[in-house]
Amino acid sequence: MDAQQERRHHARHDVVVAVMLTPNGDQHLADVMDLSEGGARVGLSDGWTPPAGMPLRVLFQIHAADIVALQAKVTRVCSDHLGVEFDPLQDHSIQQLLRDVGAVH
Repeated sequence: MDAQQERRHHARHDVVVAVMLTPNGDQHLADVMDLSEGGARVGLSDGWTPPAGMPLRVLFQIHAADIVALQAKVTRVCSDHLGVEFDPLQDHSIQQLLRDVGAVH
């Protein structure tokens, strides 16, 4: 097991989900590449690169009428993706999101 895996507190689930990232009122479309109870790896596509530590909202529209909005912060910035950590006080919404995307049953 590599060091990166050992530091993870939650299992990662591969998903492909479009999201809207909204820092400071701006809007950026992105794709979630993997998801866990603690956060997500988000692909960057529109040239926007946020700084580590930036707070933002991640809006998931899983069903036409349902949007799950989670508070998060940027924890890692790479050339083509970023890592976000969800605020843990949203546990119910995170669990619902994981069920909605089929990551848990």
